[in-house]
Amino acid sequence: MFPQRSSVTYRTPATHQPPPAKELADNVDYPNLNVADMNARLENLTPRLHDCFDSISMNELQHFALATNHREGAQWWGMLFGYNQTDHMAVDNADFKLQCECTVNILRYADNNVLL
Repeated sequence: MFPQRSSVTYRTPATHQPPPAKELADNVDYPNLNVADMNARLENLTPRLHDCFDSISMNELQHFALATNHREGAQWWGMLFGYNQTDHMAVDNADFKLQCECTVNILRYADNNVLL
């Protein structure tokens, strides 16, 4: 078999005329999940406990730090929550919360009041 250029083998056919991107937005019959369409969708950035709990840490005073991450689509980001009681671990009852532009993988207490 002779080497071929992938740009020739996988080029778009000349007869391919897709509808404009604005017509394809939120169309389930012809989904347009390219970069332009993904960037046009607004990301929900409200603080929340995501499905992916990556790390939880507890100090000697039984204070908890919890890291949850949003790992769907092209945008990954994380949330960090702190609680002083285990019976009320919810978004509204967090003693502190921090949204991060990147995922949070490991949390550890270096001391009772120092979180790494």
